[in-house]
Amino acid sequence: MTKVIIVDLKGIIFSSGEDVINRHLEYGIALSRLESNAKLYILDRQGANKVSNKVNLEIISGRSIVSFFKQGIKLIQSGEDPVVLVSGDPWESFLASLILRKLSRAKCPIQVQLHADVGSQAWRRLNWRNRVRSPFLPIALKNAEQVRCVSRTQLENLQQLVPNIESRTVVIPVPIKIDSKWREKRKIG
Repeated sequence: MTKVIIVDLKGIIFSSGEDVINRHLEYGIALSRLESNAKLYILDRQGANKVSNKVNLEIISGRSIVSFFKQGIKLIQSGEDPVVLVSGDPWESFLASLILRKLSRAKCPIQVQLHADVGSQAWRRLNWRNRVRSPFLPIALKNAEQVRCVSRTQLENLQQLVPNIESRTVVIPVPIKIDSKWREKRKIG
């Protein structure tokens, strides 16, 4: 059984609302369709009781940072199954993924997922936090086995920072859920 572990150190998935949680439930279903003996896990610090249907998704929560890493190491080391770590950002979650891989002594790949256009000048200029984070981006991207972008433009901007990154990058847009009755609801309001 392949374990795909989303490392969510900051708890973004469970603090982002029902749509994001449901999207991850759908990812678990899609993963099990692709590989029947694969399982999706979310390793976080707050979501253990926020999902009732956990058939295709298991949440592993550690309330403290120490507990988070203990739970993650235990999950990675349990069984002989291959493990893939998925980091939702190239900073805190990526660092947590590197630490988990090192402490567990596992030879598992890390995929970094990028949702914002972190390679663009506009993103860097947006606020002080982005300016501080920006120099660390190429380091994370060079050390990730795979990078997931949500658009081709995002990938093009990254190529300016890290040449040849395209060979390790996949472009998969985030699905957008649109209510089929949006026109009717718009007319009523």
